[in-house]
Amino acid sequence: MNDRSGFRRVAFWIGGRLTWLSDWALGEPVAGPSSLVERILMMVIIVAGAFAGLSRFTAGTIDTLWAEDGAVFMTGAYARPWFADVLLPYNGYAHVYPRTIASVITAVVNLADVPIAVATAACVTTALVAAVVFWTLRARIPQWPIRFVLAAMIVSLPLASIEVNGSIANDHWYLMVALFAVLISRQRNVAGRVVAAVVIVFAVLSDPLTLLFAPLVVLRFFDRGPRSRWIVPGAFVVAAIVQVIVVRSTTLTPSSPFSIGGLLRSLAFRVYLEGLVGHYLAVDLYARTGYVALILAAVAVLAIATIAVLARTRGFVIVAFVAATGFFMVAVALRWTGDMDPIGGIPDGGTRYQLVPICLLLMGFACTVSALVRSPRAALRATTLAASGLVIIAVSFSAAIGWRTTDRDGPWQLANAQRECTVPHPPQDVLVIGSPSGFPLVIACSTVRSNMTAAGH
Repeated sequence: MNDRSGFRRVAFWIGGRLTWLSDWALGEPVAGPSSLVERILMMVIIVAGAFAGLSRFTAGTIDTLWAEDGAVFMTGAYARPWFADVLLPYNGYAHVYPRTIASVITAVVNLADVPIAVATAACVTTALVAAVVFWTLRARIPQWPIRFVLAAMIVSLPLASIEVNGSIANDHWYLMVALFAVLISRQRNVAGRVVAAVVIVFAVLSDPLTLLFAPLVVLRFFDRGPRSRWIVPGAFVVAAIVQVIVVRSTTLTPSSPFSIGGLLRSLAFRVYLEGLVGHYLAVDLYARTGYVALILAAVAVLAIATIAVLARTRGFVIVAFVAATGFFMVAVALRWTGDMDPIGGIPDGGTRYQLVPICLLLMGFACTVSALVRSPRAALRATTLAASGLVIIAVSFSAAIGWRTTDRDGPWQLANAQRECTVPHPPQDVLVIGSPSGFPLVIACSTVRSNMTAAGH
């Protein structure tokens, strides 16, 4: 009996500490429904954010399918029904979201319009993620102007112009940004928890790196509230189990060996320095000062985290900064290549690994600014707003330089495929060359001809 009583005391003590940690990390639930202004701004974020993504393209870069968009996801959607295609692994894991989007596009869009439809769907996804961040962080950042700027920065990240913008194959990086936002916040009602669950399911079933956020899910199990609070962690657990089953059914490609020094340099440059000043300004600073720029960037991030603690932002900023650092180091270590180390040069590729941690840093910055501008000290408020303005100007300047998505060659070669499929003895399947040329869409000639007939050709 004494042993059982001691065990219960230890269990209650651990449970109490985890409940305290949950309150510290997750904060308070949103006090009330969003205002009319906030609802209007959410619509503005969705519409303007999608348009901003599409405006990055030129006529020559939007009329093509980028890499796996065509070669994997659209090819699969044309070859198989959704239920047979949705959980097929690629690169070692499930990609439910892009496969679902591809299936919808094949059902409602003519083949000739597929590249524009794919780019539009991806840009709308980015805008929806920014809207989710704007909506779900209301309790952490009560001032809607700060959240609106945060959402605008998410949809206009300079680094997103390379690889990520307008690509459903890379939507999972944005989904992980939304995943963090819904896991670190307490939803007010059942509807909010259902929306969070939808975000979680699509994110987790599209990239196993989402499992790095499992500690936040553990804290959700110790959250206090109605029974519907189980919707959020329950959705994560179910989706994670399915993703793990898919991953275990495949053979993963081993990563290249990495050095701790190279990993730390990559973190300091690609996350801290670029997160503060944007890609192109970071390249210039590193070229001029080398390690000095990296050290100052790391010190600046540490200083912001310290200010956040002193400003009593509870655990949000610390969790965001730790998650950004940990996520990048694990993701890059698992998929390490030598060009991730800035000491060997700074190529434009690989920017997708930076998107999640930089967005998490931006959330932490925004929360810190929110806490400081609420300070009763006028001088502190003025200094905070001035410093925030300088950061926004620096990132915006960098965005203006690197705004365009120019890494794609178009238009795609659909006309060639149509000619091949209308000869007397056409092949069963035909390749539609996209960008890069090594990633073609593979589609049946019967599908090409039926789309031509539907379009009146």
